[in-house]
Amino acid sequence: MRHLLLVTVMVLLLAATGRAFAVPITLRETGVNDVAAVNAYFPGEINQTVNAAAGYYQLSINGAVSVNGFCVDPAWAPSSASPYDLRAIDPTSSYAKAAYLFSESTDANAAAVQVAIWETVMGSNFIWNSPEPAMLNQVSALLASLTVMPSNFQLNHYAIAVSDGTPGNLGSGYGLGDQDYLLNLPPPGIVLLDTTPVPEPSTFIFCGIGIALLALSRRRTWKKL
Repeated sequence: MRHLLLVTVMVLLLAATGRAFAVPITLRETGVNDVAAVNAYFPGEINQTVNAAAGYYQLSINGAVSVNGFCVDPAWAPSSASPYDLRAIDPTSSYAKAAYLFSESTDANAAAVQVAIWETVMGSNFIWNSPEPAMLNQVSALLASLTVMPSNFQLNHYAIAVSDGTPGNLGSGYGLGDQDYLLNLPPPGIVLLDTTPVPEPSTFIFCGIGIALLALSRRRTWKKL
């Protein structure tokens, strides 16, 4: 029983270490390329009907590195360098599907990819008004491609940039802080940003629980001796 407890604790610690890390960065939106205006209603976030810019968002990272991105949380674009956390993407989440859509993007279909990402991540919180037929066909084809995602898709080339004020559960963070982005990070990914991963509070909590359980187990062992 003691060995099972120790194994369980170690698994929890490893899981926490592997998935509860965030890389602090600053991010600023500098423009949108290959843009099309998409009239849409966002009930769950800004609760407004707007002409949203769909295309490649140009994002300045740490004041220097510039990367393409797509919006996953329509809110307010950061016009000055703002604090963000760069997070790995859960392969079972809708963000993983959004990353695959990103991999299918080109200058010719960037606006359609943005709409497909909103459809994928936001579901009923994105209502597209009077879609243009040609773009609608592109979006439909992109969404259909999600049923045949290749197993060798390199998800580690993508990350989510989460604005300051968004809680750990991205789905509940819509409308808090600035809008969040899906980023394409070429190999070796986060290393290019020259930043150091910092553990989130949940990591320390799991570590504290693990240490306490290990100490309790050791104490019981000594008593038996």
